[in-house]
Amino acid sequence: MTMIPYSGQSRGIFSKLAAGVDKASIAPDVAALYDHRNNHRKVEVLKAIAVRRNVSVAAVVLAYMTSQPLPTVPIIGCSSVAQLQESLKAAEIRLDADELQRLKEA
Repeated sequence: MTMIPYSGQSRGIFSKLAAGVDKASIAPDVAALYDHRNNHRKVEVLKAIAVRRNVSVAAVVLAYMTSQPLPTVPIIGCSSVAQLQESLKAAEIRLDADELQRLKEA
């Protein structure tokens, strides 16, 4: 079975939280769905992996999905060429078992 996550990047919340964006600037509908304690805990792990691999948090989020045992084809949404290029880097990343476990436990 192939997984096709529609909002795999959680509408950019991880990148926004990692960048320290003020909560007031996050759209209310996005905040209602994704701005919660569990995701805040994951941000620090995502940032650490991103730094270690020299990629963006967005790329790590996508790589998390494509590194799962089931075939996964995340649907991405980009509002600029730069965001598209950043997301495409995820295709070059395969998270290892330790990274996957750290994200699951965060």
